[in-house]
Amino acid sequence: MNNFDFTSKELEPVIFEVIEKKGCFRLFPKGESMRPFIKEGEDSVLLVAPENLKKYDIIFYKRPKGQYVIHRIIKVKGDSLTLSGDNQFFKEEGVKRDSVIAKVGGIYKGERLINVNKTGYRIKAFLWVNTKLLRHGFGGIVRRIKKCLIFKGK
Repeated sequence: MNNFDFTSKELEPVIFEVIEKKGCFRLFPKGESMRPFIKEGEDSVLLVAPENLKKYDIIFYKRPKGQYVIHRIIKVKGDSLTLSGDNQFFKEEGVKRDSVIAKVGGIYKGERLINVNKTGYRIKAFLWVNTKLLRHGFGGIVRRIKKCLIFKGK
């Protein structure tokens, strides 16, 4: 299989066309914001039509300034979505549905496809999103304690 690098801007019309004709498009995302669920250089995503968007879905969308992003929906209120990367704390509120290009229908771990609509995966996503503050908060406390102990030991 040949790999080619394109910008997301170059790919946007191609993604729309391929999803419309074939039903899906495989994309190799870059960045760390969706770790550990999506790892750059290891994983790829299967993009599908952005239908029936709901909490815990992962979407590929375009920000008003033109940046293309893959993040998880953490809240849906009417036409407005609140999003966050799995590896981030900040929430991006007020994202409009019409900025969504595609929804992630699956994640490839190598050549193994994980169906993100299966109950087991959705439970993992629920637990990850709802324990993020606890996990990061606890880790922050442990790091601060370690720093204090190292400092006192000098």
